[in-house]
Amino acid sequence: MARIFISMPMREKSHEEIIRERERLLELAGEYLSEPVKLIENFLSEEVSALECLGENIKRMSGADYVLFADGYENARGCKIELACAGKYDKKILLEEAGKIEEVY
Repeated sequence: MARIFISMPMREKSHEEIIRERERLLELAGEYLSEPVKLIENFLSEEVSALECLGENIKRMSGADYVLFADGYENARGCKIELACAGKYDKKILLEEAGKIEEVY
């Protein structure tokens, strides 16, 4: 079972929208990888600062087999930092573009 960390823009999205988007992305990842996938939880309460959330997410990313970047990641500062970390620490990176996933590293 592949452990997936999802990096996605969350600003101005409701809790329900984020949950639906993660479920969709997990399904896409499972289809792409042709194996079951497990989400590494990274949705923290709104009571933590953005920087604290980013730090915790980078820590949790360390346990991932794949880091999946959702469409729009390139416009979200947290996602860009997570991408830099994933690349520097040799994580397998998946990118979603227009509803399709490709492996880039």
